[in-house]
Amino acid sequence: MSDRLRPGDVFAERYRIERFIAKGGFGVVYAAEQVDTEAKVALKIIWSHVLESDGALEQFKQEARLASRVGSEHVPRVFDVGRDPYTERPFLAMEFLEGVHFEELVRTGGPLPPATLVEYFSQIGRTLDRAHGYVDRDGVRRPIVHRDLKPENLFLTRRDDGAPLVKILDFGLAKMVGSAATLSHDLKGTPLFMAFEQASVGPVTPQTDIWALGLIAFYLLTGRFYWLAGNSPDSPFTRIFTEVLSAPLEVPSVRARALSAPIIPSADFDEWFTRCVNRDSSKRFETAGECVKELAAALAGQPVPAIATTMASVAPGPIPSLAPEPMATVQSLPPSSVLGLLPESTLARRRSFGRRTASVVFAAMLLLLSAAGLVASQRPRAVAAAPGPVATAFVPATTSDEKRVEPPRAVAMTTVSVALDAGSVHTVALDKRRAHRAKAAKPAEPAVAETALAPAVVPPLPAAPPPQDPYDHR
Repeated sequence: MSDRLRPGDVFAERYRIERFIAKGGFGVVYAAEQVDTEAKVALKIIWSHVLESDGALEQFKQEARLASRVGSEHVPRVFDVGRDPYTERPFLAMEFLEGVHFEELVRTGGPLPPATLVEYFSQIGRTLDRAHGYVDRDGVRRPIVHRDLKPENLFLTRRDDGAPLVKILDFGLAKMVGSAATLSHDLKGTPLFMAFEQASVGPVTPQTDIWALGLIAFYLLTGRFYWLAGNSPDSPFTRIFTEVLSAPLEVPSVRARALSAPIIPSADFDEWFTRCVNRDSSKRFETAGECVKELAAALAGQPVPAIATTMASVAPGPIPSLAPEPMATVQSLPPSSVLGLLPESTLARRRSFGRRTASVVFAAMLLLLSAAGLVASQRPRAVAAAPGPVATAFVPATTSDEKRVEPPRAVAMTTVSVALDAGSVHTVALDKRRAHRAKAAKPAEPAVAETALAPAVVPPLPAAPPPQDPYDHR
């Protein structure tokens, strides 16, 4: 048989599986039907490594019976305890509940209003007082400590009249304080709500559950886990243990601000929390009832969160059955010190890329212009020595009948020619033929450098033959 049972499978020869509900640290839970009576039950199958020996199974049965003897409507009834003969896996057949656990309640609806929180804690406090004050048949006080209180183990359902009813789950796996309680030393609570003495292997007492109540109240009121590592999905358990054992215990109002919680607890709640979550168990509240009474007084002036929606505000009626999911962590807002390390937005990245690209193009253009200027300054010398045919631009000449006007001293328009030499384009010098004619008509003047682009005096042109064909380059 595989680890996951399928609908229709029969377990322990008397429970027909209907559907999977949840999986946890102790085992897996199914909705099942008792074959003979057709009664609907919640079948919790314990992992084999949790109860390996027959002695451990007997101790487990004893603790399950003791949980039933608490005699409270807030503890699910246990109908059957045993071991499957084929898989050797122990199991519990319990009362089937329809509703939602507190972790799901806060995750979907937000923090609870203070009055609702007090109402639910009043039911939890009465149940814990009965368990912590349990007396066996011999008249010996044998406190039953739950030791794994957490939002997932607090279940909200309804009575027949529609009133909210809180059930405390997993009392069958509780620690019974006494010399015979050997099983529970191997069972550890959830690190997020585990007391200091559990993490440090100290003595477990009813005050262990008081510690958990303080952390649960902080979560229900703010929507955040008290331990910083609990609000990051990638934090290992070792970091949570480090906080539980040695980190400074900040008051809830300071911690809530650090976690960007939507609700900041009052100073009265800070004082109440400090008495619950104290590494010295002797300084905690003596009883759960006293703890809840002081909580009601501390929350009397606490503002009601506007975003809170609870089962208490829903009209009476059946609550749909929800399959609990693994506990999700609540993401807190990043502190201002790390905002600079966050990735830029897409628009910012595009703008930054555009600016960088423009800078590179501009720099490349400057480099090319500088190189072109350097080449141009050296090119005329190369042109003077360059062989090859020269194409000279045409300049019309004046006729003998035209009135000669002494041209003003002006910048000579250098005749631009194109030299074709092995596919290269060169700047050519002045038209030598016209320069020769000018020399014959007038005394020689200092020759204009062929490569000069500087201003020069243009002498008057002598009479010239009739205009030539511009396309005749003879």
